[in-house]
Amino acid sequence: MAIRPIVAALVPCLVCLAAAAPLRAGTAVYAPGSTVEGKNLPGWAVEWWQKTFSIPVYAADGKTIINPQFDDPLNPGDVVAAPHALPSNDGKVVFLFGTFFGGPVDRTVRVPAGVPVFVPVANTEWSNADTAAKPDFKTVPGNYTPAELAGFAKTEADAITGLAASLDGQDIADVASHRETTPSFTFSEPASKGVHDVFFGLHVTDEPAAADGYYLMLRPLSPGEHTLHFTGSLPDLSGTPPLLGASAFDTTYHITAVSPVPLPAGAWLGLTALPLAVIALRQAGRVGRSGRLS
Repeated sequence: MAIRPIVAALVPCLVCLAAAAPLRAGTAVYAPGSTVEGKNLPGWAVEWWQKTFSIPVYAADGKTIINPQFDDPLNPGDVVAAPHALPSNDGKVVFLFGTFFGGPVDRTVRVPAGVPVFVPVANTEWSNADTAAKPDFKTVPGNYTPAELAGFAKTEADAITGLAASLDGQDIADVASHRETTPSFTFSEPASKGVHDVFFGLHVTDEPAAADGYYLMLRPLSPGEHTLHFTGSLPDLSGTPPLLGASAFDTTYHITAVSPVPLPAGAWLGLTALPLAVIALRQAGRVGRSGRLS
């Protein structure tokens, strides 16, 4: 997604781009187009964008920034408390995030060990909600077909350069082969304080979109400390509106991968016995149907 030229003077573009031997393909990352935990990588890219837009920019207080694409205040008095690692909808994958504003970003997160990690190295999303309308390119929403939106995404992704990534000081080879183009999809935002509400004054529901770009799916990390670094850049294409101006991204994640804490052996017996105890109490008239002591 990108802030289009209409508001370029207010906010930089909201396009989300993110001497050891290179890690061989398959060592640190899944191959391009792989199916991971029952979903292919374009499908994970769709869910990543939907997750990104489902989170409001601000919490209910209107001052605390909680969308994971943000690192800095937007207005005086803002407090940034955005989580930069979140689980997928089914909890089988961890999502890391890029930034809507470019520049160097340094983040520290905790993730579960043993779970694949989805990384947006350099990507772009296009929807009418954030694309200035033809012919004068001065107002939103735009008036483009799904095919046109997909074409904008492709043109932007074709122009991305400077792709690189490393994990724990070892380069990940051939990042440019990890391009994933999504099918057309839709996204919805909260009733207030969503990304498009904050920047464009639009409430977005079931908004058609297209996305393209470069993503890595890291294989599950071992417990302990890890450092992930990734870069990408986009040249100035604003001479052909509604395409975007130049931007560059340089993101570092300091990751602590945490093993699940095993339950003591006796706890499993307790969990097994709990339903039986509830049944017995219910039969004795001491537990309501909700399971709470009455």
